[in-house]
Amino acid sequence: MEDKTGYEYTNMETEMEITEIYFKNLYNKFININYSEIIDNSKDIHGLDGETFYITIGTFQNNIRIELWTPGYEKNNRGTNEFLNLIYEVFLLFKLETFFSR
Repeated sequence: MEDKTGYEYTNMETEMEITEIYFKNLYNKFININYSEIIDNSKDIHGLDGETFYITIGTFQNNIRIELWTPGYEKNNRGTNEFLNLIYEVFLLFKLETFFSR
């Protein structure tokens, strides 16, 4: 493992074509998440460890991006279950579910 830091596989970029119907399904799930509830219930949650999830949905120039720190942490209190389900569905799509833990 000379010249290796151990983080070589933590930043993966993958692209995949999906049908318009599948995209609309993901999009509808994305926009129907109650982000106001998540923000309100997360305002006193702070940390330096964990992971940050970013999800961007839309077209190249017209999109919405959500960034959420450690959505699995106190997920029931914060209301992040729907967000986690959506992220898991995307992980399944890219066959990366082994990298996802709830």
